[in-house]
Amino acid sequence: MSHLHLPDGVLPVWLWAAGLLAAAAINGAALWFLRGKDLRRSVPRIGVFAGLMLVGMNLEIVPIAYHVNLAALAGIVLPPAHAVVAVTLVNLTLATMGHGGVTVTGVNATLLSIEALSAGLIYRLARRMVQPGKAAAASTFGSLILSTGAALGVIAAGGIDLGVVGEWGGLLGSRPGGAGFRLGDFAALLLPLAAVGWVIETVVSASLVRFLVQVRPHLIEPPPRKAGP
Repeated sequence: MSHLHLPDGVLPVWLWAAGLLAAAAINGAALWFLRGKDLRRSVPRIGVFAGLMLVGMNLEIVPIAYHVNLAALAGIVLPPAHAVVAVTLVNLTLATMGHGGVTVTGVNATLLSIEALSAGLIYRLARRMVQPGKAAAASTFGSLILSTGAALGVIAAGGIDLGVVGEWGGLLGSRPGGAGFRLGDFAALLLPLAAVGWVIETVVSASLVRFLVQVRPHLIEPPPRKAGP
């Protein structure tokens, strides 16, 4: 839901240009934060999670037309700057594969950055009160709602008639290429299906976090503080 499968030419120029500027600003801040740091251990982790996201985003859950993107999981496990770099690399790679237009790359990178960063923040807040699995579930579900809302905001801002977008128009019962399928129709029909997808992704992310906490706790949990003398 937070990754828009829109071909080039659908979003107005001002909107996709704003998306590129936003993505550039977010990634510029991330790279500034990473300057001078030893990345020998970080780069492999970024690569691993970028690979997981690519796999998830290319495996569609057919009955509900949903795919997990695992951006929330990346935001939970990776530091914020690393998560931003990972989701941006994924979006650039997907654009070269025809998974959304090239001009939509900035918008999609921004949406997934919002999802990853919000998941990381919610996880760290929830972790103070509940166990890692529950914190991961709350952060994943919450960030998916937030990023989906942002995606719907993009569609509304662009004034997109979803009836002319063949993939969605055909899926939702509108004649592909025909006009008249508006945002309200899309939200009413797709959000219940998306909610099922959110539950699936929440279960996947929470399960992986619980597994990592058991086998590689240092990847997620901060090391315990040494007691003073």
